[in-house]
Amino acid sequence: MYWTGRTAERAEMGARTALICLTRVINGDPRPADVLAMVDGLRAVSGGMLGPPVEATPDDLEGEVRAALSGRPASVVGNLRATVATARAARPLLSGRTWRLLAMLAAEAAALDKLTGEPGLAAFDATEVLDRVLVPLAALAGLTGE
Repeated sequence: MYWTGRTAERAEMGARTALICLTRVINGDPRPADVLAMVDGLRAVSGGMLGPPVEATPDDLEGEVRAALSGRPASVVGNLRATVATARAARPLLSGRTWRLLAMLAAEAAALDKLTGEPGLAAFDATEVLDRVLVPLAALAGLTGE
């Protein structure tokens, strides 16, 4: 149960960080310093190597968003799958409602993985999926907190 909660927290942190970065991009062209900070933040939450390139560009940001969502072992998708996998080990301790949440997380992980594999990552579509990921994660956090 500890690892289920821990991987869910990691997935939530990665999803929120990516959502903030994508929202900044949707709302207008971020300044170069902002892009640099976003790339650093995405690398930090997804297990990427720390230290941004000398000059991060919006193209670097799209690549980092893709990697943070699905391209690294500690990505949002990786952590969502780890949450479901660790919950299976504690199956007798979990209620049917909790399993519904976990099924929702597995479905959203598949949707997010598919979305990041498509050319030309649409920031709006990614924010929609991330919003759908955060709802069951928040519910799971409440259950594991109790």
